[in-house]
Amino acid sequence: SDGASRFSMLEPIRQYARQLLDDDAEAADVRARHATFFCTLAAETAPHLTRRDAAAWCDRLEREHDNLRAVLRRCAQTGHVAGLALVGHLRDFWFMRGHFSEGIAQATALLELPTLTHPTVERARALATRAWLAVWHGDHPQTMADCHAALSICAACGDRTVEPFVRNTLGIAYEITGNLVEAQTAFTQTLALAREL
Repeated sequence: SDGASRFSMLEPIRQYARQLLDDDAEAADVRARHATFFCTLAAETAPHLTRRDAAAWCDRLEREHDNLRAVLRRCAQTGHVAGLALVGHLRDFWFMRGHFSEGIAQATALLELPTLTHPTVERARALATRAWLAVWHGDHPQTMADCHAALSICAACGDRTVEPFVRNTLGIAYEITGNLVEAQTAFTQTLALAREL
């Protein structure tokens, strides 16, 4: 714990508070501010999850996991693109804490929405997240399908920032499934792109 006190409620109190919020004319504004705050937290935390102090940053996200879930749930209900961005930011957190199934399910809930099928960078990052979690969860066909879909989006958008990660994930999937030539090609492309970008 970082010494900060946390307020938690019993479920009946939480339900009562939710009902009061639902009845309030400003509920939409409160929910929007809640989503903005936690999307910003995840975005600011994501770069730290690959550094030496990653555990402390993961702990912070773990404490806010229920809030992050609530934002993802509302984004899935409303079809808001912020949910795809949040999935991308939570990739390393879900991986490091072993939340493979949850991450895959959250990503899938958003990726399957008809309103979020446009080829955007946020969609490519969400596909990359699901691919990364799926490769370690043993679903290599899903990994490969998501990687190829993400690469197509990167080409369509002209944004290659997520491409090295996707090609690396694809290389891991190829290696695990015994396709060593394809794995070497993917890893070589990853290295070349990382140097270029």
